Amino acid sequence: MARILTIFSILIGLATAFLGWKTREQALELQSNLRDAKSGRTAAEGKQKSAEKERDETKTKLDETEGTLKKSQEDLTNARGELQNLKTDYEKAKADVDEKSRKIAEMDAILNKPGSPTQTITPEAIKELSDAKLRLETELAEAKQVQETLRSKAEEAESKVAGQERTIVG
Repeated sequence: MARILTIFSILIGLATAFLGWKTREQALELQSNLRDAKSGRTAAEGKQKSAEKERDETKTKLDETEGTLKKSQEDLTNARGELQNLKTDYEKAKADVDEKSRKIAEMDAILNKPGSPTQTITPEAIKELSDAKLRLETELAEAKQVQETLRSKAEEAESKVAGQERTIVG
């Protein structure tokens, strides 16, 4: 019987050793899985922080872009108003040039018209008309210069408006 107990004890010892070895393998595997999970968690936290940082940078850029857009829209509105004012001033200058040109043509007609029997022009009247014509021609030249300057400014304003519209749309 002692033999049976000895064999039984040996078998139990072997079974215990086998179970201990299997438990150790499982413990090592669980420790490896734990290390992998911790490194995965660390990597995920790093990605989360990176994504949050990128989100914050994008939000800052968005705020800057919205501010720039608002300023550009205000500039565009102001430029459109300026353009409209320049166009109005240009039309006034054009009307002034047309009026002065008409007056000069009338004076030329009077000065170049041969004397009619009912009307005689005195030399003093001719000199006054000539002086008035000269003043009008000077005013006409100035008005044409103003008209050209206003036209140029209107073209610049139109270009500026178009550029700002492209900036806002783009």
